[in-house]
Amino acid sequence: MRKIILKVNDLEFEHNPASVDAAIHNTAELLMTKGYTFEGMFVDIKEKVAHVWATVHPKRTPPPRQSTA
Repeated sequence: MRKIILKVNDLEFEHNPASVDAAIHNTAELLMTKGYTFEGMFVDIKEKVAHVWATVHPKRTPPPRQSTA
């Protein structure tokens, strides 16, 4: 299951592909230097917010115990 783990607000970029790519690259470097691990990011161009996501695996529960009574 993918889960948004972080939103980065107030990104600065112009509305062209090179500027958006630079903003994504700079945001990824900043997050990595702060110790975040993530799998991907997408940028909402209208809101100038980066949504950072990771795949979260559900916690496995142990199998039910069988009683010997």
